[in-house]
Amino acid sequence: MRSETIILCLFLGGMAFCIPAPHITLAPFTEVHIGEAHEFVYYNDKILSELVWDMKPMSFLGLAAKASWDQSLQLTAEISGALPLVTGSMEDSDWLNLLSNGNTEKTTFSHHEAALKFAFRWSAEAGWDVPLPINGPWSPEQIRLTPLLGFRYMIWKWNANDGYAQHTNKLLDVYPAWNADMPKTDIRGTPITYMQEYWMPTLGLNVVIPAGSQIQVNLGITGSFWVYCNGTDNHFKPPSNFDYTGSTTSTVYYDLVSDGWLVEPRIETTWAFKPRWSVLFAARWTRIDGLRGNTAKQSSTGGTIFWSRESNDDGGGASLETVSFRLGVETKLR
Repeated sequence: MRSETIILCLFLGGMAFCIPAPHITLAPFTEVHIGEAHEFVYYNDKILSELVWDMKPMSFLGLAAKASWDQSLQLTAEISGALPLVTGSMEDSDWLNLLSNGNTEKTTFSHHEAALKFAFRWSAEAGWDVPLPINGPWSPEQIRLTPLLGFRYMIWKWNANDGYAQHTNKLLDVYPAWNADMPKTDIRGTPITYMQEYWMPTLGLNVVIPAGSQIQVNLGITGSFWVYCNGTDNHFKPPSNFDYTGSTTSTVYYDLVSDGWLVEPRIETTWAFKPRWSVLFAARWTRIDGLRGNTAKQSSTGGTIFWSRESNDDGGGASLETVSFRLGVETKLR
């Protein structure tokens, strides 16, 4: 081996061993989401049906991890799961006269308990720490700016249980307009289940502001123009009248929607009560909208698949809006 090659190998090897180990931080947390998830059915570009699933609240337990290098690379990841509890109610509204005379008055309504079966989320972000030539208030440390690139995945599923329906019979192919005083028919069992699944690449910006020697405030915003969502909606057939107990046959609707957007501002405060331990509190507002696409309809027993397509101004859609609050503890492993 030539002497120049030996010198180069030794030089590169030395550089590799000079890369410092990252700072490692773990943060177990609990988080509550307060808001709603929506699913839509369109006909002639108007809403034919809307189902609103409550998150009031949806409670998560999770763990966040971070590996960071000073004034350099920042890597974060987190995973969380929700407690399978009742998260509020589900309301199903229809505008069925759109199918006949194009009238836009609401025609049917039902109200149910929204029982969460499961919910999981995970996300990962990579960024670069850029110190600014400005110190934080009452602090010798600099304010830092971190642009971020990431990916996020979320999934949840509910059962709509019991409740009541306000359904009427059509006359001459037209339904009477719905009103809240209409007679209510009790429902037993589970008439509807719904699973909503999101994934999206994200862009973000974070500003870290040290305040004094123990407080740190993080201000950030995350967004995406590439939100994708799948929805699976089962409408069960009752064995008798409005009693769905034990029903195993359903009409399944598969929503394949895309081209949505996300905006999510947030604020997080940490208080270092010991050198390696901090308490954190965070709040964020999340809005996902603009999702449209195609819907496939099929019996749960199989058979022909019928498509309702966005290109014909039909199909399905989805949206989400929540406010969330997080409380956790950070520990610095090194």
